[in-house]
Amino acid sequence: MEHGVNLAVERSQSRSLDYLALTYPLTERLDLVIIFNRHCALAPQAENDNGVVLTAMTHSRLAPTPVPLMHMPAWAEDYAICELYNRPASAFNDDACGRALDALYPVLPQVWVEILGRVRPESGLDLSVLHTDVTLIQVEGHYEDARKPDPAVREPAVPRYGRTPKGFDSRRKQVALSMSVTPQDLPAWWLAHDGNVADPQVYQQHLFALRVWLQQLRPIMLGDSKLPTEDNRLAFHRAGACYVGPATLRREDRQVLQRLWQSGATCDQLVWRDQGAKDQGRFWGLAVKEERQDPDDPTRTYSERTVFVFSRDERRTIRHARAKALWKARTALRHVQAQLNRGRYKTRNYILQQLNQRLGSGASFVTY
Repeated sequence: MEHGVNLAVERSQSRSLDYLALTYPLTERLDLVIIFNRHCALAPQAENDNGVVLTAMTHSRLAPTPVPLMHMPAWAEDYAICELYNRPASAFNDDACGRALDALYPVLPQVWVEILGRVRPESGLDLSVLHTDVTLIQVEGHYEDARKPDPAVREPAVPRYGRTPKGFDSRRKQVALSMSVTPQDLPAWWLAHDGNVADPQVYQQHLFALRVWLQQLRPIMLGDSKLPTEDNRLAFHRAGACYVGPATLRREDRQVLQRLWQSGATCDQLVWRDQGAKDQGRFWGLAVKEERQDPDDPTRTYSERTVFVFSRDERRTIRHARAKALWKARTALRHVQAQLNRGRYKTRNYILQQLNQRLGSGASFVTY
């Protein structure tokens, strides 16, 4: 007896999730699509909601190799974005991405605050201590011809010529990016600035943002030597916030040190977390607390604590440099002394010229 068998072959397609297996659950848990749609207005000509486009762009930026906007449709088709969000690949073209970014820019602080509000309870993110610094990004293009933003929209950073650190091309314009991060290197706030911004101005802007947007009323901000300027210190005192930053040793500081030493003040060994045995006794500190008066309101005073830090390694380096300079000075003097009254060493001007050339860093040890 024969039996008939009917076989139906359906078309199958494979899609790669790859890193989306990690990023997709995260974006769903944060409700990124809903957050973006809540704040970003939809352009009249748009065929897709901004929330889906911006969330897809978030996945693309978290890729091992970030995806250029012009390649978004192909990427969305290859990585199951179309299936995950039930949208055709054409919904993620560069025009749609550009419109979504234009809608996001004016409300970026509000969006970031809401995302942080969802992340903080889950991760225990602590924003009480933040490290703030500025980096430069060099750019290309005819930015003078760019379309001016709507007056109601916050002004974007303008590429300009500015200070160029080592390794940067001084012929190119740049924008400055300042960021405040937690001790765990998680970003808490960032701002884009014109390329010629002065670093000290950045800290007060971050202090304002932390207090207004993130409700961190008394943050502790850590920065580099650009932080403890006179204006910044006064602004932090008035805000009741704390700051930590290295300051250049001024003449007034040297006078304070001299008074402390004359009064018999002693240094204490500085100990820090994860200090190894070889680091014991490496740094010593001398703390002094002073009262500072507000120049605009004499009735208000602020307490300021300064810690003078002495480095054992730096002391050794200075001693070595002094010994080397002294040896160089002695060698130069012996050479000149041996050549006196010989040839051109009979004239004063030539002798002084040779001393200047040979002494170098040892000139401070010689008076002539």
